[in-house]
Amino acid sequence: RGPKTQAFEEALAAKVCAKYAVMFTSATTALYAAFQAADVSGFDRFITTPNSFVATVAAGMRLGAKPTYIDIDRNNGCMALEGLKNALKEPMSRGRFVIAPVHFSGIAQDMAAIDRMLKGPEYVIIEDAAHAIGSQYPDGSLVGSCSHSHMTVFSFHAIKTLTTGEGGCVTTNDEKLYNRLKMLRNSGMQRE
Repeated sequence: RGPKTQAFEEALAAKVCAKYAVMFTSATTALYAAFQAADVSGFDRFITTPNSFVATVAAGMRLGAKPTYIDIDRNNGCMALEGLKNALKEPMSRGRFVIAPVHFSGIAQDMAAIDRMLKGPEYVIIEDAAHAIGSQYPDGSLVGSCSHSHMTVFSFHAIKTLTTGEGGCVTTNDEKLYNRLKMLRNSGMQRE
């Protein structure tokens, strides 16, 4: 928190063309906050790939969501779109689809293709972009713009492309999610 953090958030949001960015102590914390902000629960079908750090899956599981794993596309290491398409065909009686694609090794998942697969408002997309700051989607837009997702999570751990020594961030274009993320970051406290 503080003026330097706020300046970093504003600069990052502007760089990736998102409306908002909220910093956290780590990408693990940021992932969990994103899942909480989206009200993920055990009623939701949580779809992701096993080709990631455990924090992606743990964020959903901590809220009761059981993961469905989609194998990777061997050409890019990201979630195989055909596998996702098949998983989305399975009927649901309640809950939403919660999809957490992982941009592997800086290679961006085709988010526009995922967005086209989804029908209706009953889904949430939270991108794990821990390794993808500065990357571009196939359409040329920057990862983190949230043009085809609700939130994107970045990591600034010491081994990442851009580091602050530690830390994570969530970008979003949704004001309600932005306000929830700020509350979650501060343990529910509001400061003037």
